[in-house]
Order: sequence, then C-alpha cells, then structure tokens
Amino acid sequence: MSMSAPGVTVVHMRLISSPYERPFLRPASLNPFDIIGDGVVETLRDRGAQELSIRSVAKALGVTSQGLHQRLQSHRHDDTETPTAVLCRMASVALGQRWFTWVRESLMALAPEVPEIRLPQTEHERMGVAVWTAWHEVARGRDLLGDPVPGEILAATRDDERQLLADEMDRAMGRRPSDHQLVTLLALADGLRAQLVQPASNLPVGTAQEVMARQVASVLQVETRPAA
Repeated sequence: MSMSAPGVTVVHMRLISSPYERPFLRPASLNPFDIIGDGVVETLRDRGAQELSIRSVAKALGVTSQGLHQRLQSHRHDDTETPTAVLCRMASVALGQRWFTWVRESLMALAPEVPEIRLPQTEHERMGVAVWTAWHEVARGRDLLGDPVPGEILAATRDDERQLLADEMDRAMGRRPSDHQLVTLLALADGLRAQLVQPASNLPVGTAQEVMARQVASVLQVETRPAA
C-alpha cells in the first residue's frame, strides 16, 4: 500500500494533567474503528506517513498482517472494497471523531465571553495535530488513486468543526457570522496549530492563544457594534 505524505515530527514536552489529556489515543476502547485508529496514529507518530501500510499498522497493534487483513475484510462495505480502502475509511472515521472531540472540549478560555478555538498545549496534543495534518496528506494521496472516501470523511469533520464555531459565535453575538469570517478564523487556527507543532517552535502557546482570541473578539466587536 503506497500512501506518500510527509513524516510526522513529534515535539516532546511535559504532559499537563487534564480529563482530556490523551484524546487522540483510545487504548481502552474495544470499538473496531478505535483499534484501527490507534494503530494508524501510532504508525504516523513513530514512523511517518510514508511508512504507513497494513503491515506497519499490524505491527503497531501487535497483531499479524494476516490477522489485520482478516479483520479489515470483515468490515468491507462490499466485495469491491480493498483492505487498504477499508483501513483508510475506518481510520478517517476514528481520527475525525477524535479531532472533533478535541476541538469541542475547551481547557481554558481567555475570556468567558470570547469563544475559544483550541490550540495544542501538550505533547500528546501536538502529536495529535501533527497526525491529523499528515492524515489529510494521506487522504489526498488516496483520492489521486481513485479512493475519495477518506477525503470526504475528513471534509465532513471540517464542516462539523465550522458549524461548531458558528454555533459558539452565534451564542456570543446573537447571530451567525459570515462564511468568510468562519473560514478566516479557522485558517488562522490551522496556521497557529501548524506553527506550534514545528520542532523548536519559538511561538509560545500563550501568545498563539492571545492572537486567536483577539481575532475572535474582533469579529464579535464588528458584528455587535451598533449601527451609526
């Protein structure tokens, strides 16, 4: 299985204790999608997307390639879906659910009246953001090979994230922000997240949070300003 994408760089730092400390790995779950998701996350984290294969995921899970192949076969939508396609579909569902759980849960609000767009603060969160980014590259590679399903699942997750932000902004200012404002806010969040997971990044998390909060606040101020 060939899925070319840049390797994932893990930035090591002390973990901060919280109820949502490790949302990108679910080792206690017996859900088949979570099991596959963990194998993919660990493979991307430890070996990079260029090494992603049924064999490498099986190794991460501690099972044989044949055993994983059989498990994937049992989750096919139809006889035409290959084991690789099943793996990518199941991983996209699992990673999408984990991403949405992470962006939905807020660890710290800079101001109660300003909705927070979450940025990575811990080693685990930085790893999760890097893996999420790498998986988008994998999905684009799959699309080039004629398998659009992973990309479609990820696009649906991004739509959910955009709707979540729209709902939070609506709650704060009494009406939905424009699509342009939502796209701009999420683009800024993506850029800050990407910078924060870079090795030896000199961008402090607190500074990134302040930049993000100011941009959110500016939208709220524009939208709630009384007409002249």
